[in-house]
Formats: sequence, structure tokens, C-alpha cells
Amino acid sequence: MINDIISKIGKSINEEFGEDYTIYSENMPQNFDTSCFFVECVRYSRNKAVSRGNRFFVSSMFTVTYFPDESNLCQNEEIWDIADRLFDALEYIDGYSGDNLKAEFSDGRLIVIVSYDFQAVKETAKNYMNGLKQNGGMR
Repeated sequence: MINDIISKIGKSINEEFGEDYTIYSENMPQNFDTSCFFVECVRYSRNKAVSRGNRFFVSSMFTVTYFPDESNLCQNEEIWDIADRLFDALEYIDGYSGDNLKAEFSDGRLIVIVSYDFQAVKETAKNYMNGLKQNGGMR
């Protein structure tokens, strides 16, 4: 479930920014290219719904960190433009509605935080009948 959301976040960022930006969701290499994004889940919880045993409330928080090109002299302008575009890209991603969007600039990078809260159903194997035994005969 979380890996699916990370993948959809990456797809949404790619649709908004194009192929010019690298998107990482695992460990970043030592000498990574700047002007890239790093997507990670920082909080995930799942609580049973009261009414049904197979329904859950899922709460998840993700950060998208943007590392700007260090040679750009107008980083402040670029950072807040990227933040606005990320807000647009992360607000709705393929069936999930993001809220509590926040952005902060720290240590030369932009960090955007978004939460996705939703209900999920845990799939269980359904066994309607174990078997049928017939007694009797024809008349």
C-alpha cells in the first residue's frame, strides 16, 4: 500500500516536472545529480474501523525533498516556484487526496510534507462452503 503511494507520488512529480529531474525513493547515491527529488514515507498507521473487521483507517505522511541545482543564483525564487508546483502535483494522486501540505526550506533544500488519510479494506480469502454432502436417493 505505502509502496504504491510512493510510486504514484513519483509518477505525479514526473508528470509535473518532466524527465529533467531524477526522482529517488530509495538510498540516494553519494554523488547524486542536483535538481532532483527524494520521496519517503515518514509515518504510517493503520487502525481498525469499529464497524467491520476487515476495514481500516490508514494515515500516512510523506516528505518530498527537493535538492536544487547549486549553480543557480536565484535559488530562493526557484524553491518557492517548485513548492507551488509540488503542492499542485501532490494534492490529488490517482485516487488519494493529499492534505496538510506544508513546505519549508532548510539547509539548502526544500522539504514538502503531505498526508494521505483514507479507508482500506483488507482482502481475505472467502470460503463460502467447505463441502456438500447429500443424503438420500431417488424415488
